[in-house]
Amino acid sequence: MNELIYHYTSADTFLSIVKGKSLWATDASKLNDPNEYTLGISILKEAITDYNKNDFMSSIKDKGLRRFESVVEDFLGRSTDTLQSSLSEGPLSNSFICSFSNDGGDSLSQWRSYADDGAGFAIGINRDTLINIKDSKIFDVSYSKKELVKNVYSSLRLMVLNMNSGYSIKYPLDDVKWRSSRELEILAYSFKDVFYQSEKEVRLVNFSKPSEMSYRITNYGIAPYIEIDITDSIHEVVLGPKCKNSETEIKSLLENLGLAEVHVRRSAGDYR
Repeated sequence: MNELIYHYTSADTFLSIVKGKSLWATDASKLNDPNEYTLGISILKEAITDYNKNDFMSSIKDKGLRRFESVVEDFLGRSTDTLQSSLSEGPLSNSFICSFSNDGGDSLSQWRSYADDGAGFAIGINRDTLINIKDSKIFDVSYSKKELVKNVYSSLRLMVLNMNSGYSIKYPLDDVKWRSSRELEILAYSFKDVFYQSEKEVRLVNFSKPSEMSYRITNYGIAPYIEIDITDSIHEVVLGPKCKNSETEIKSLLENLGLAEVHVRRSAGDYR
């Protein structure tokens, strides 16, 4: 059975999404939790410092160790400098994020926070169809520092082993650095404070080229965004508890847009 993850949104944005059959992945600096990336970076730094003290590091060949250190130092230094200036020069590594929830598509807190206080919609997306999107990575967000540190250690160990085992023979060193840096960056994006745990977030991160960006107005200023094609991904639409449209009306809309197979239902909740 296909796993559905849900994107909560207002009525205006819902209409744009189904008409264009695309989602908007927004500049990572415009996230609703302004501290989440810096928090992830902070934990990364702490984990890497502890990892360097591990006996495993002393057994690494000098050449491999230098490569490892240059990757980590370059990435963390670049990230910290950029974030300290509030990303004023643009998104780090052109990172764009689209958020979903695996909560079943009918969460009161999500309706209130992301779907116009329940007047909007939740779009059910087949997660499997998002796996192979170019330059993208999809993952469950972790709300546990312990779990993030464990993942960092695993990633660093694999990174160093790859560099020591001739991985750079197959790929140029610059490419190895790029791939490793990208993995660290994804780990930083995979963590959020436990305060947001009820969101059960699934996150799609896309690393796009600047030429592919568009711009829109958000609650956090003018934000760059890119479009993610979901033509074959929409499986369900859930009407919010305060949505003014009927299921029949939305079903008719979807049929006219070539989305006749999409299931439509209304939230089980009711509030004003």
